Amino acid sequence: MDATATGPITSLADWTGDGLRVRDDCEPVETELLAADSFLVEEGRVLALGLHRARFAETAREQGFGDRDDLDAFWDAGVASLPRD
Repeated sequence: MDATATGPITSLADWTGDGLRVRDDCEPVETELLAADSFLVEEGRVLALGLHRARFAETAREQGFGDRDDLDAFWDAGVASLPRD
């Protein structure tokens, strides 16, 4: 599958700079995770989503990621992919 994600992501996706791209494979490769966050989505709602965003953005900044617009676009695409039900 090589389509831009427009709904809930139930599989692995990569950030392409202009959206999340759902992957049709999951080949394990060695990599270093620099920033991550997780939260519980219940009935389409997330508790303290703004705090999650602030924590993720701060970690990304500490890791040297300086493009605020790209980070905002990534975060917005991720939030848009959350289930709403």
